Amino acid sequence: NSPGRISIESDFIQETGGELVLELGGTVPGDDYDLVTVNGAATLGGCLRIECLENDPPAMGAIFTPFVATSMTGVFDEVVIDALSSRLLFDLMISDTGVTATANALDVSNFADWRTAVFNAEELADDTVSGSLADPDEDGLVNLMEYALDGNPKRFHQPGLIALNFQRDMEGKVEFVLAEFPWANGTSDIGYELQSSADLENWVRLESEVTGIAEADFTTRLSLRAAFGDPEYSYVRLSVFKRP
Repeated sequence: NSPGRISIESDFIQETGGELVLELGGTVPGDDYDLVTVNGAATLGGCLRIECLENDPPAMGAIFTPFVATSMTGVFDEVVIDALSSRLLFDLMISDTGVTATANALDVSNFADWRTAVFNAEELADDTVSGSLADPDEDGLVNLMEYALDGNPKRFHQPGLIALNFQRDMEGKVEFVLAEFPWANGTSDIGYELQSSADLENWVRLESEVTGIAEADFTTRLSLRAAFGDPEYSYVRLSVFKRP
């Protein structure tokens, strides 16, 4: 059952190629987040993967000590943050007796800075991985959308971020389209609009108004309402674009 706890009554050695996965969420070690206790010497190496629980995400500023040992040497070769939000970071401190992780936020306001923070040097050199229209996790959201909607381009996830509904008149004809989606806080170089099409080739901008706002740590969830217009049977999409 995850998260949980495990005690190792001997030395612990993780070599290059090994991976230690720790789930972080609430505040109680062993119950709300993983706790590994090594009653011996721990030698670190390989990859540390931090997975954030979807139903109990870490609070900003929360401090976790998920790995403790009698003594500890070495460092992890790589640290991977596996969270729904690419703006959730962890400041790691490795001491002589444990690993401490503090939840923090990535403060970026443009796609270029976000891209540099999320991808490593090798990935940045490959536009098919880190480019604005690339989809490295193949979840249907290109990097520009992941940035705008506060997704994680390295985690396959389709949580139903965008909700589209239709409001009909007494005769059943669609009058309005209602849209709801998260918009990453602090972005300054992108915009959004609702569009309609009859053939999936030619798209027309729909005039919309914001009817609701709900703020969270990394996003503001927006509710929009737009007159649907003609033709009666049509398609609707949320378009995200870079500002000039």
